[in-house]
Amino acid sequence: MAIFKPYIKLSRVVSLVDIFLFFGVILFIYAILGVTHEWVQPYHPKTEIQLGFNNLIRYSFFSLIRVLQPIYSLFFLLLRMAMLQPNLVV
Repeated sequence: MAIFKPYIKLSRVVSLVDIFLFFGVILFIYAILGVTHEWVQPYHPKTEIQLGFNNLIRYSFFSLIRVLQPIYSLFFLLLRMAMLQPNLVV
């Protein structure tokens, strides 16, 4: 005879967790299929770079944004830390 009687309640109602889990599995399968689709496609290494003056200014702007983005992100990280912990000295 068992000391403790296991109480198991089987529910046939679909919960919110079940729905999220179902969609998560579907999205995971979709992602795997997307990656395999990319691997099967032929490789196209050629990139067209236009050397016009307007395009070079635009490329310079993109490079500037790539350099400034981590600084921008760090600023908001420190701002959020200062807001969450007012006694923190940055």
